[in-house]
Amino acid sequence: FPQPEVVVFNAPYLPVRCSGGSWVERAWAGGCGGREVIDRFICEVPEYLAGSGRVFLMQSTLCGVDETLRRFNERGLQACVFAERALPFFETIMLLKAERMDLCI
Repeated sequence: FPQPEVVVFNAPYLPVRCSGGSWVERAWAGGCGGREVIDRFICEVPEYLAGSGRVFLMQSTLCGVDETLRRFNERGLQACVFAERALPFFETIMLLKAERMDLCI
């Protein structure tokens, strides 16, 4: 199948482990530390992304944005904070953008 030019992912990111439950519970449960799904996604996405493709990942500051940026870098993708919005609670939601390092100027 053709590789996508753009991948947009609103990953489950809350630092809770979900053992079954409803689909709603599974939709936000990011595992211990909130990084299980995010880390798996970062590991696998370069294999599916078109050569000139970009990734947009929605993430909370609750689960280590700097770690996400570092992991993208390790997989050959240059990442940055593209947009952010502070919530009235205790977190900021960030939209991260990543693209292959050879495309970055």
